[in-house]
This record gives sequence, structure tokens and C-alpha cells, in this order.
Amino acid sequence: MGTNHDGSLAHGALDPAALAALAGLGFVAVALLFGVLSRAAAAIGIVLFFATWASHAGSLDTGVRALVAVVLLVLAASRAGDTWGFGRRWDALPLVRRHRWLR
Repeated sequence: MGTNHDGSLAHGALDPAALAALAGLGFVAVALLFGVLSRAAAAIGIVLFFATWASHAGSLDTGVRALVAVVLLVLAASRAGDTWGFGRRWDALPLVRRHRWLR
């Protein structure tokens, strides 16, 4: 069973690795949109962006991927979710107070 250039299988179904990457990027987008789980979202986003960069070596969008990785780090480090999202409410939850990695 062969794959097309876009990651889809020849018969039209998506490759499981492509589905996992899309689900991860969806998680990153929702987490950063709402300002919760910012640290985990930044870490997962950076790993996903560099994994896709490695799979498309020689691509011209290397600078864009590096910029996105830096933006993810800045959003997590500056706690942007506290200002623009539900970060403060999220931090007030007892579960998040007990497990700081959920910030």
C-alpha cells in the first residue's frame, strides 16, 4: 500500500502517523487558544514542528518552523494564558495546584 505526497494512503485513508500529528496540532491550538496546559502545548508543539521539519528536510519553510517554535516558547514562558485566556482560572483548580506540570 503506497502513500501519496500529502501523507494520505493510496486508497484515500490518512496514515495513522499523520492523524496523530494532526491530533497533536489540534491539541496545541486549543490549549493555546484557551490558555490552559500552555507548557505541555508548547513542548508538544515544538516536538511536532521539528518532527515535521525533519521529515521535510530541505524545505524552504525552515525559518517559519523555527519562528513558530520560538513563539510557542514565548507564549509558555510569559504565561500569556493568564492574560488572554483561562490561565488564572485553570491555575486555581486543585488538581493543577497539586500537579504543577499541568500549568
